[in-house]
Amino acid sequence: MVLHILSDDKFTEYAIKHFADGGIRSELVVLPSGNGKSFVNSNQVKKINYPSPEFTNLLSKLEDYSGIVLYGIFWPYDEEIIKAAPKDLKIAWYFWGGEIYSHKDVMLSFLAPMTKLLYRLHLIKKGHTLEESLTWQLPLELYKRINYCMTSEY
Repeated sequence: MVLHILSDDKFTEYAIKHFADGGIRSELVVLPSGNGKSFVNSNQVKKINYPSPEFTNLLSKLEDYSGIVLYGIFWPYDEEIIKAAPKDLKIAWYFWGGEIYSHKDVMLSFLAPMTKLLYRLHLIKKGHTLEESLTWQLPLELYKRINYCMTSEY
């Protein structure tokens, strides 16, 4: 069985519909972002809060799965899942794009000059600096633990 870890995001219903139902036995787990909004209304998913005893229990049972798919790597729970996964367990990262913004060094090398300028202006308008906008990031060395990176064409 493949474990799908999804955040409660506007793209999650799309992922549930198009990627988690490929004829492979799957368990779909949604971890709410904590901002009070909920986008996922599917009864196909199990919602687990982070942090919680249920999340700790999930980490202790990762060896029961044949693989893990992380949809976006935006949250500290993604780091905990990657660190807790047995070494022989395959991990796939479904890249949504927003992850670039959590790594200032990566983001600034990927974005075109006008996009960088617009992003900085957006932060200034919101009263933030670039450094303040990057509150959490997955350590770059943990990306080496990921076996597959997937993208989609919308």
